[in-house]
Amino acid sequence: MQPQVVCDLYQDVLPWLLAKRDEFLGGQSNAAEVSISLVEDGILSHQKAHGQFLKDRQARIEHERLMKIREEEATLQRRAERAKAREKRAKDEAKEQLRAEVRRMLIEKSTIVSPAASAELLDTHGCYERGKQFAGALGGQLMQWYWVLNAIYQMFPESDLKSFYDKMKEDPKQDYLKQANTPRELMMEHFFVPFILSAIKELKCEFLQFLIMPEMSKVIEQLKVIKGGNDLYDFTRLNSEQYMIFKHAFVTERMFIDTYRVVDNPRAMDMLLSVLCMVLCGRVPKGVVPFKTDQLIPKIRMVNPPRGLDLKDRVVEENGVKSVVPKNTNERAVVRVLVPKRKMTLSEIDNEQRQTIEAERAKSPTTEEQNKKEGEAPGEEKKEEEVKPEVVEDEPLQERWIESD
Repeated sequence: MQPQVVCDLYQDVLPWLLAKRDEFLGGQSNAAEVSISLVEDGILSHQKAHGQFLKDRQARIEHERLMKIREEEATLQRRAERAKAREKRAKDEAKEQLRAEVRRMLIEKSTIVSPAASAELLDTHGCYERGKQFAGALGGQLMQWYWVLNAIYQMFPESDLKSFYDKMKEDPKQDYLKQANTPRELMMEHFFVPFILSAIKELKCEFLQFLIMPEMSKVIEQLKVIKGGNDLYDFTRLNSEQYMIFKHAFVTERMFIDTYRVVDNPRAMDMLLSVLCMVLCGRVPKGVVPFKTDQLIPKIRMVNPPRGLDLKDRVVEENGVKSVVPKNTNERAVVRVLVPKRKMTLSEIDNEQRQTIEAERAKSPTTEEQNKKEGEAPGEEKKEEEVKPEVVEDEPLQERWIESD
């Protein structure tokens, strides 16, 4: 039996195709949802994922860039710290070398002065006197007095004078008002001047010495001050007008010395310099102190710098050409040296005690003289106990301070 080859397109195929179409359309009722999910899952999700990938890559690149910058900053900081450490080591080594040089040049070559108050306390430059040892401090002896006066002004206010003025109103002649009873009253002029004059008189060292600066030298040349004994200027021959000019330079300009011109309490410094100026020029009023003030004049000296020494830069004009001559004091820094202290060894302690015993024996009478005084026979001698220095073995070496400046 042969299969039927020819079929009717409209009768057989088309109905089948339509049935399949209806079946397909009936099964795809959610076609809109499928299409939306297809767009979202197939396109938008991949777009979001790609955007997140790009965002993560940009964040990673930025993080790597910041980490690189931080590493470079850390490297620079480490280098700076190492450089700072090297600089500190170099400074410490330089300080140690300077300390060793100061000890070798100053301390080991210095001499012990006891008591220290008996030596002249000069400024740090020592008036540039060559080959002379000196004890130096910023501003010299004058600044030591200034610190005391400044401390009185700071610790005792002006209100402390109220009781003094109250008592003066009650009875100006009472004995209480004849002397200063508080540190603040000591700063009143009629108490302050005798106080400083007495301090100058009781000064343990021989004199107060000040360096004549170039500006001060011009004032002295203008006043034509002559020199007296010891090649020192004699300011006692100034007339009233000359005295006022000199006082202005000495007190108001503070001798043109920078240390005295930049003090915190100008009032205290002016009061102190005014008294010194009166003494130096022989202008102390009579009756202020019970002793003669003429003996105080040699205790205040003004000295010129050595020849050839320029304290400041100066301008020299030769043949119409001006040139600057720099100062040649060869100063680089101010070295502050503390009083050296050390422990004495046992041998030094024994030697000091032995010298003390020998000195006491030398002062005491001999045995024969003592026997004669006590009525004993010359042949009978008392046994003298030997004094031995006491040394404590368990304790550390005895510590004593050596006074020096």
